[in-house]
Amino acid sequence: MTETSFAVGALDDRLAPIVRGRRVIVTCTVAAGATELVDQLLRYGALRPLVVAHGPGLGPPPSPEDADVVLHPLPSRPETMSAEVRAHGAFVANLPPAVVEMVEAYDPDVSALWWVLSFVDVPETLLGRQVLGGRRTSWAALEDKTTGDQIFDAAGVGRPPTRVVPVRAPALHAAARDLDSGSGTVWSGDAREGMHGGGEFVRWVRSPTAAARAVELFERHCDRVRVAPFLDGVPCSIHGVVLPDGLAVLRPVELLVLRGEHDRFVFAGMSTWWDPPAKHREMMRHAARAVGQHLARTVDFRGGFSVDGVLTADGWLPTELNPRFAGGLTAMARALPGFPLQFLQAALAAGLDTGLTAKGLEEAMLVAADARRHLVMHALSPAYQPAASSAEEVVLDGSDLRRAAANETPVGTVELGPAAVGVIVRFKPAEGTMAPGIEPHPGPAHCWTSPTANMERASAAALRPRTHRGLPTSGQLPRQSQVEVPVQKLDSQRDDQEPDGRRYGWDGQHAVGTAPRERHAVSGQNQPEDPERKQRPNGNQNCGQ
Repeated sequence: MTETSFAVGALDDRLAPIVRGRRVIVTCTVAAGATELVDQLLRYGALRPLVVAHGPGLGPPPSPEDADVVLHPLPSRPETMSAEVRAHGAFVANLPPAVVEMVEAYDPDVSALWWVLSFVDVPETLLGRQVLGGRRTSWAALEDKTTGDQIFDAAGVGRPPTRVVPVRAPALHAAARDLDSGSGTVWSGDAREGMHGGGEFVRWVRSPTAAARAVELFERHCDRVRVAPFLDGVPCSIHGVVLPDGLAVLRPVELLVLRGEHDRFVFAGMSTWWDPPAKHREMMRHAARAVGQHLARTVDFRGGFSVDGVLTADGWLPTELNPRFAGGLTAMARALPGFPLQFLQAALAAGLDTGLTAKGLEEAMLVAADARRHLVMHALSPAYQPAASSAEEVVLDGSDLRRAAANETPVGTVELGPAAVGVIVRFKPAEGTMAPGIEPHPGPAHCWTSPTANMERASAAALRPRTHRGLPTSGQLPRQSQVEVPVQKLDSQRDDQEPDGRRYGWDGQHAVGTAPRERHAVSGQNQPEDPERKQRPNGNQNCGQ
């Protein structure tokens, strides 16, 4: 690293005083999503946190030794990940009496910090407590797939031809007819019902039947629709972080987007193993810098954002703006062991002094993210909800993944666990499975094959509904009733010490376990590297992150 880069320990020293000696309330969709944050909070000297989530999630939740974890399920089961985010936002905006009572008991003198994870748009305080992790109303207003083109134009970033029209069949059909370049058009709905991603309100329209289905969908959920030509190429994004002294622009991230059923795109993960040609990498970075500077100038934006797009045979073209902390930032930050990304994002958004320069962050993260790559693939389904998480090592068998035999070398691990919508399945490649690469330009009507494509196809096949260890392959999950649900607490008094050294808590229904970890408190010096944070090569279209 260069002289302008930064030491993680020095950043720790700036951020730790924000929470040192204070109680912290954490709200998130799943408890497992707060585990790293809780570990960081305690390392920075915070008092025992209170975590409020809707379910356990995939992976270990915070240990009962570290935090009070309360599960308060949503009143009804969301059908999509975006619906879950919107429901969580409504939950935080109108906290149930049971949660309010619990918060008051945990923090009677109203001195705690309130940390919101997920994409929640909240005021600067909740129940009189300072909020970290939220975003301003002016930033949230930019979270609309029908308005991004205005920002690209204002920033001077080239984009594909598009048209935003009311949700009326004649207007949509006319726009599609004018913009179709031979591969159909992509229709993206506005944010009338709130933020959406993962392709929820995005459709690839190639026939009158597909157009009729899309019109019916958008009539139910949107007022306006952005119509654009289908862009053939590699779906990818570019991320930036706006700091007080300037902008840090990072490396490209491949978006793993599959062609789903019924005209849908399926967002299946992301990868930094893909390297576009150097001129296209710089084209993407130039665009992100221009957009970030525009956001900082017009709405005083701070923190992370991303611009999604497609690298076509004619170059990279943007498709949407995500004015928030997007998933690719987490992927790249894992290249810097111990990097407190969530703290940095929250501090920047709140206007707190981090002492970090844009040049230092950019140089450090570019070097690290290019040297240490990351890939994660996932799928969600409403067909089944497991009681706990499980994992299997797998091998590649033709175009499928299957369980590895004792004498076989795994290509990775498939994890399965509960999600708000039902079940989440995640694939992580083993070390040595992946390698960086640059692919040739796609030609017309060619779906560019990236370095991750073979593994992506295999993972998609592995995640297709099938009988696995007696699990059902179809059918809807039972809907929870629209009544107040009882709060479930992970009670540290009911822990049992297992012979393998793992700690198990209780969520009111079943045991959940976490392995005890060493924690090094921040004392103004660089701390020993956390082996769990070592980077392993874990090894289109307007879908959002």
